[in-house]
Amino acid sequence: MPSANQAVGPFANLELRKIINEHEAPPEILTTGLVKPADVEKLFKIFFEGINITLKLLDPVLHTPINVLARCPFLFTVSKLYCDLHHVCQ
Repeated sequence: MPSANQAVGPFANLELRKIINEHEAPPEILTTGLVKPADVEKLFKIFFEGINITLKLLDPVLHTPINVLARCPFLFTVSKLYCDLHHVCQ
């Protein structure tokens, strides 16, 4: 259990905290803890290795988790939820 002065959730990651603070409404999957910051990288890896191979939607060099979240929180949310669904069905 973290102490009272330790940040938890997406605010523990300084890059994510900066992006969340710059947007009016951060994605609920981050603020509610549905997806933890540590899981974001894993989900992007699942997306690029399993899903993006056939769909060719995003460029892994340009579309990093931080960049996608900064530019389009909706795309961030949809790609994460799609990865969750794909991963559960496998």
